Amino acid sequence: MIKILKTPKLFQGTKEDMKISQGYNIEKDMFFIYITDKKSKITCRINMDEEYYQLFHGMGNFTYKQTKKDEGEFTDD
Repeated sequence: MIKILKTPKLFQGTKEDMKISQGYNIEKDMFFIYITDKKSKITCRINMDEEYYQLFHGMGNFTYKQTKKDEGEFTDD
């Protein structure tokens, strides 16, 4: 017998709906970022090497600079 679980195809929300965490796994020698939907408790975890991890944060900084450049809120020292 096969049981099919029906789950939403899209998870999105604010910080009240979702939890994001990051860390480093010593055993696998990899960084990770995971996002958990607080309501359903479904978690998506992304393992990445150091280069991809740095690029991931670089993408976030670039996007932030693009959206806030006129307001002068972000400085990258």
